[in-house]
Amino acid sequence: MSESPDAQPSSPARDRPREMSIDDDDGDLDGLDSIGKLPPPKKTSTKTAAIFANWQRRRPSPPPASSSAAGPSSDPFMPLNSSQFPAPRPREAPPRGQPTRPAAGPPRILAVDIPASSLRPLAFRIFTKKHNLTLKSEALALLCSFIGRKCGADWKTSGSAEKLLEEVAKTWKRNEGAAAILVDGNDALKTVIRDLEVEGQAATRVNLLARGDSFDFAQASSLSSATPDDSDLPTPSFESTLQTTVISSKAGPDVNLDDVDPRDYLNVVDAFTQPKFKYNHTRKQFERAPKPSLYPDASAKAQIFMTRYYLIYHRLLRNPLFQPPTFAPSNSMTSRGTKTYIKITPIAHMLGRSGNPFFIFGLLSTSPDTGQLTLEDPTGTIQLDITNARPIPENGVWFSPGNFVGVDGTYETDGRFTAYTIGQPPSERRETSAEVFGHMDFLGLNMPLEFSTGGGGGRGLRLAEKRIATDGTGGRIVVLSEVHLDLPRTHEALTKLFEKWEADATREEQPLARPITCIMCGGFVSDGFAHGNGSSGYKEAMDQLATTLSNFPALLTSTTFVLVPGDADPWAAAATGGAAGVLPKRGIPDAFTNKVKRAFTSANSNVARKEGGAGGKVVFGSNPCRVGYFTREIVVFRDDLGARFARNTVRFKQLAPHAEAEREHEMELDARSDVPATQDEEAPSASDIVADDVRMARKLVKTILDQSYLSPYPLSIRPVLWDYMHTLSLFPLPSYLVLADATTPPFTVTYEGCHVVNPGRFLVAGERRKARSGTIIEKDFGVTLSQNVADRHSFEAQGPRRKAMGKARNFLLYSTLKTEHSWVLWRDVDIKEASASMIEDFIAHDKDIVVPNIWFHRFDKDGNDIEGRFDYNSWVESDKARKLRKTLSEDTVLAEGYKKYKTGRKYMATMGDWRKDQSEEMDLDGIGGVSILVKADVHRAGINFPSYAFENQAETEGFAKMAKRAGYKVIGLPNYVVWHIDTEEKPGNA
Repeated sequence: MSESPDAQPSSPARDRPREMSIDDDDGDLDGLDSIGKLPPPKKTSTKTAAIFANWQRRRPSPPPASSSAAGPSSDPFMPLNSSQFPAPRPREAPPRGQPTRPAAGPPRILAVDIPASSLRPLAFRIFTKKHNLTLKSEALALLCSFIGRKCGADWKTSGSAEKLLEEVAKTWKRNEGAAAILVDGNDALKTVIRDLEVEGQAATRVNLLARGDSFDFAQASSLSSATPDDSDLPTPSFESTLQTTVISSKAGPDVNLDDVDPRDYLNVVDAFTQPKFKYNHTRKQFERAPKPSLYPDASAKAQIFMTRYYLIYHRLLRNPLFQPPTFAPSNSMTSRGTKTYIKITPIAHMLGRSGNPFFIFGLLSTSPDTGQLTLEDPTGTIQLDITNARPIPENGVWFSPGNFVGVDGTYETDGRFTAYTIGQPPSERRETSAEVFGHMDFLGLNMPLEFSTGGGGGRGLRLAEKRIATDGTGGRIVVLSEVHLDLPRTHEALTKLFEKWEADATREEQPLARPITCIMCGGFVSDGFAHGNGSSGYKEAMDQLATTLSNFPALLTSTTFVLVPGDADPWAAAATGGAAGVLPKRGIPDAFTNKVKRAFTSANSNVARKEGGAGGKVVFGSNPCRVGYFTREIVVFRDDLGARFARNTVRFKQLAPHAEAEREHEMELDARSDVPATQDEEAPSASDIVADDVRMARKLVKTILDQSYLSPYPLSIRPVLWDYMHTLSLFPLPSYLVLADATTPPFTVTYEGCHVVNPGRFLVAGERRKARSGTIIEKDFGVTLSQNVADRHSFEAQGPRRKAMGKARNFLLYSTLKTEHSWVLWRDVDIKEASASMIEDFIAHDKDIVVPNIWFHRFDKDGNDIEGRFDYNSWVESDKARKLRKTLSEDTVLAEGYKKYKTGRKYMATMGDWRKDQSEEMDLDGIGGVSILVKADVHRAGINFPSYAFENQAETEGFAKMAKRAGYKVIGLPNYVVWHIDTEEKPGNA
């Protein structure tokens, strides 16, 4: 069934398996192929449609029915077919005695001799200015002869010469590579001309299949009017050409469209075998790079920044908004009506120009010294002041460290840059990128980029793909995510899904009605590789998948299964405990997959299949990996991007809400229907309001595609193999992007021509489980401490006791933290009373570390609660304590509440009132350990509980000191009270 491109998330039936299908029949995304029904598309407001009319792709109206009888359609989106050509009239014999007239053919093109001086300007513009190639004189002479013979006297006015030269340049770069910039008249150029195939209108139409009208190099220097021969005859009609177009060299020279097997044109490209191309920002082109290494030089780390910066920077320069006007008026002339543009100023060029407005572009990052936001470009770094900055669009995109952003503001005298607006760099459509890099074959599949965008020699491939998608013979690609193979109900759902595919194939009598590809994303066990049953449990889960698949031998012989691992799959999960590992991630090891592979091998050897077909297979791909399907490129990536952006986003000052302005800055989506633009103001209707799930989906998609990178985070948050960063690049934009994100609701969104799909979790549980799993870890490290109150709380016991507790907390942390965790709650077992909504209340503050006030109940002889103060470890640093620290040994651990060291610190326990506003915050320098809520990424960044004296503090107080030093926010809630049990050593509320 079809899905609207307006990005409505699916609402599948609960407790039912969900599948995502990419079923493209005409270049648009049909979206979900789901068991559940989708809501109808929401109506687009005319005001929003008017604003983003330039971003919408519109199809021309179909020609009237009567026009088909008159001749071929001129609609460029409608392929010609036999019904559009007039039926041939029966041939009548001429009357006896009358001579037979030969049939009038199309006029021949008379060859002309083109002087080199006449062709040189056109050749220079195409070869040198556009493709960065240098033509030698003998090459120019060869091209003059070729153009003169093919185009005739109208070579300049008809535009055919420009098209031929364009094809020659593209084919040269495709054959010889980007490094071959010198074009001479040797055999390489002659081969290019001989093999040239031109589509569309030209002076003489060149057959897409046969090279009957080949160029005679022996007569290149002196053309003569020869007697017409077979090579000069008109080529077959366009109709017959469509029926016999060569698909590729793999299919042979005379393959008909009806004989094309789509499985022959499906290729999975692993990240560790993907060709590497290095972007040369000086020449503005890609160059083939050496094979990447797992242990590259340190310069490879800096190259990540340089490559990302210049790819986006040059992309911006190609955007009309950043292009200066061709004609600049003088000072005496009015600037009214002239084109305005945005000029990017390097950071170093602002020195000495304080007080002036600038637009700067660079990497958003956090200063390791001050914790303040900075912007970095190749010329320098500058501190940003975003106090009054307005994000564009508001609430329409994520901003986090690791993003490249454009900032408009003023350079101040103190070296800061006051930002007024901040926005993401606009993306670039795949077709636009192909105009510059169309000759590049980024996947190494002999499929240049221009083949997928209407140029080059990919027309036959696109026709075959379209025919397969429209005639119901196959072409579906199904995506499943979070397929937990260790759960019995997962295999029950898979069985039902496979049975449905088999029933459809049997009913339609089309073997290819089964999906051509089924992409399954991890994690493949519910508790993760490191926390479940280990290697044996993971192997059993994979073996069970093999057993389930073996029940459907026809599926194994017709469908390619691609398994993409997540962070909780081996082997990386054994070291990270399921936390975010290094990208790219290798596929699942063979030690776990042997039985699955044997199931496919056995099925394909026992079941006869069509000779020459590709058959079914299983591929254990990397994360990410890419799939080439005919001329399309599909990127598959398993990561919880939405949750990571939410944890690391930059918070801006909230402005006055304005619903209309918010809608005006909504993300530009491709639309299928033509919505007339209007300037009339209309009141927003209920159907114009975008659901939160849709808005979050658009927000995620726009951020990722604008960044053109799958992991736009600092390396400390999401590590990347330095030499493999090209495998995470999204430039040029792929045809499809599968973002398997378990933390974001399912969605389908089309942005800048790229179809983005999130399948969500494979199974949606009908009941809400309170806890997924529980783990009990006991570790004392051989430390024995007396549990006597006097001994346990003596001053001498505090240093060793705090250090041992810090070691225990760290061991517990790194044994249980998983990749899907967003928060970590530390809670003592002796809490007597706390609010049921405590976790939700703490999360609402959205701070890195949050602690409440800790009191206890104690009743006097009259039954009155004295509300005793318990935790004196949450405090604000004092000057007295700073001076005291300078007199102490670095191994001394300070402990509060003891007379030996009087610190003069301000304790949160002596402040606050639970009857007042519980959301009130205060900054803290030390915290207690009774109840702590921490963002998981704080721990992932290396901030733990020191089991040694860190700035003369240990455990939780040392943890707060370490976090503050790293730039994280530590707050206390003085009026939010959690009640501890009463202990006899506490004096009360002193």
